[in-house]
Amino acid sequence: MDITRHPKAGHAALLLLVCIWAGFYVSLRSGGRLALEPATLATLRFAPAGLLLLPRLWLNRRDLARVGPWRALLIVAGGGLGFFLLASIALREASTDTASVLILGTLPLMVALVGALWLRRWPSRGQWPALALIVAGTAWIAIGNPALTAPTLWRLLACSLAWALYTVALRASGLAVLDAAALVAAGSLLLLLPWLVLSPPWQLAELSPATLLPPLLPPLLVQGVLVGLVATLCYGFALERLGSLRVAAAGALAPLLAALMALALFGEAPAHAALPGMMLLMGGVLASSRAAP
Repeated sequence: MDITRHPKAGHAALLLLVCIWAGFYVSLRSGGRLALEPATLATLRFAPAGLLLLPRLWLNRRDLARVGPWRALLIVAGGGLGFFLLASIALREASTDTASVLILGTLPLMVALVGALWLRRWPSRGQWPALALIVAGTAWIAIGNPALTAPTLWRLLACSLAWALYTVALRASGLAVLDAAALVAAGSLLLLLPWLVLSPPWQLAELSPATLLPPLLPPLLVQGVLVGLVATLCYGFALERLGSLRVAAAGALAPLLAALMALALFGEAPAHAALPGMMLLMGGVLASSRAAP
């Protein structure tokens, strides 16, 4: 029996995706706390999946060429290297709960905005109240969290916009799930190579395996394997089965899980003044999911 054809397969992929997303933000925050350089984190993120899927990218180059250069660039940058670099910088400045709730919580708003401006598909009447809640929640968090600076806020919103562009471009491309994963992972690795030549990840070369493995093994497993390969496949599959708005709305669960993980691992507690804004934002995300056509 092909489990990918099961009616609940899309929801199962989405549930796994939410868990990996939560681990992604905690792992990035952990990398910042360990003072890992962006080149080191990017290598851990894209090298395993990129090397594994590079043959797939080459073998299906003709199908991938039909996507077009601009759409392919949006997919690679928005869902790969560009998003990762923005998020890794932002997670050095913002707490895990704030970063995850703003990136994932504003995603339905960004998807609706990109859909309206790019595809001329305006939100339905039932979606407007949900989007208004997301705007209100974002404003409350920005005002109620004194540790959140304006540059960090804009970086987090830029992350959400990048992921929305990736989501819309990926769905419009018609790529198979594995081809999309190959484009994101291997394409990001190819874009990363010139940067690695100019700024080599010397941290990986200077440390002995005994010193290197304990702090880097969790980010390698989470970023390189789970996020780099499994989450990319799950996201493409769930997007194909459930649609962009429902997948974006599932992000309401990931910040809560990420906040609990950060509290247990780092002792990070959400700012009390920002909690109502987080509730408003996640309520808007859930309402957006229910109003999705």
